[in-house]
Amino acid sequence: RIGHKLTVARDKMTYKELLKELQTLSTEQLGQDVTVHLSEVGEYVPVYSVCVAVGDEDEDEDQIVLGN
Repeated sequence: RIGHKLTVARDKMTYKELLKELQTLSTEQLGQDVTVHLSEVGEYVPVYSVCVAVGDEDEDEDQIVLGN
């Protein structure tokens, strides 16, 4: 299901890099539902929220998290 254009970050992707990729999408593509591919299990899952972690031991303070 992954198409012809696949950008792979050298390390973990930053939100700045994600924004740069999003800016190349068409208006139609930007209107699509946000989906994340979980490569370890070969599944696609929808994103329902964007959160900022506060005071969580497992996450850095102010870490932006996409939720499903």
